[in-house]
Amino acid sequence: MSVKYKLTEFLFRHTVKPMMKKVIKNPDECFAKQEKKQKSKLPLEKLHKSYDFEEKCTSGTLYYVVKPKNKVANRLVLYFFGGGYTIPGDSGDFEFAQDMANQSQAEVWIVWYPLFPKATGLQIIDAGLNVYSEALKAFNADDIIFFGLSSGASLAQNICLHILENDMRLSMPKRLIMHSPTFRIPPTKEQMKEMERLDKFDCIIPACYMKEQDQVMQRINLNNVEYMKSPIEYSWKGLPDMYIIYGSYEVLIAELPEAKEKAKDVLNMVKLDQRYLESYPHQLSGGQLQRIAIARALALNPKIMILDEPTSALDVSVQAQILNLLIDLQEEMELTYLVITHDLNVIKYISDKIAVMYLGKLVEFGSTEDVSENPKHPYTKSLMDSAPILNPNLRNREKHILKGDPGSLIKIGSGCRFCERCERCRTEEPQPVFVSNEHQVSCFNV
Repeated sequence: MSVKYKLTEFLFRHTVKPMMKKVIKNPDECFAKQEKKQKSKLPLEKLHKSYDFEEKCTSGTLYYVVKPKNKVANRLVLYFFGGGYTIPGDSGDFEFAQDMANQSQAEVWIVWYPLFPKATGLQIIDAGLNVYSEALKAFNADDIIFFGLSSGASLAQNICLHILENDMRLSMPKRLIMHSPTFRIPPTKEQMKEMERLDKFDCIIPACYMKEQDQVMQRINLNNVEYMKSPIEYSWKGLPDMYIIYGSYEVLIAELPEAKEKAKDVLNMVKLDQRYLESYPHQLSGGQLQRIAIARALALNPKIMILDEPTSALDVSVQAQILNLLIDLQEEMELTYLVITHDLNVIKYISDKIAVMYLGKLVEFGSTEDVSENPKHPYTKSLMDSAPILNPNLRNREKHILKGDPGSLIKIGSGCRFCERCERCRTEEPQPVFVSNEHQVSCFNV
């Protein structure tokens, strides 16, 4: 360990940790001290000398915009500082935000949310929502990441849960990165036992603080936002991709087993050993990575899964394993799959129905057997004839080969989108017609 680390560890162990123990003994006194600190203003002039940022405000909530140097950012990180909802941010947060912006080439907005005891739980969440709503005016949701430290990590998750619990018409951010969040207040007996073991290693949070934190939280008006105390008890279905970070010996990692149990369950579903929980992506094969991707989707207990090229870049034997796994999961969990693929053999193997599209338009639909064995649309015929023929006796049969220009979505006329390859439908678009019970085709030549 470096000298810098040892000095920092000593400082935190003899200042921060004792302070947190005092919070438990006399929360009212500590709240009063923290409230006094909250009223002090940031030394903006001093901070501007070291960091390049803008102070902004939306709906009464302050936030600070930190941009990467010499780069126009096309994505955004909303940064939620830590401090137990009572300690305000400081220069360290600006330093961290600047480093994050430069290394990720993204804008970083430091959300300056209000704090306990003056603010209620709902007011804190509303402040985060104010800034997120403002961010959605400048960035797409898919280009926004929530990043939070400690209580800020929990707040980031709470905001997402709040959106879901209240059916708010807000898109979820792309990712949710949580560094040392709290999932349960108070911890279970098993978790508390592990926290007490880790107490001697953790230089910041004492185990006793987590044991008695419920008493502290009871003094705070949560305004019906109980997930601020124990988000693990609420459904995470619909949350963005989550990345959870803990130090190896911090007290809060004792809460991780509950989340790990969820991870173990979905790994079992995709027939992967639990040892892969500790693996990195570069240590896994293509088939294992595909199973992990399926496991991540299953963790949300979906009814419908959209599979975009689920077997691409995999050899034939691994493809078969993944497809068989998907079929088993479908039966076990009563799943519905929407499979998008160029591999017709995959479609024939896994699907009950086939929908064929041309330039974004549905041209043929029916059962797998009807469409694959008796295609009617010229494009479908060409697709089926392009698939490798395993039976050598059938390889000499006449194939349907398309001619002409494939067309473009930029220049779509009034007729059929297949008109570049069919003279009849340049000015008239064919309507779907049924050629059998469920088999329908959009083509004049049927």
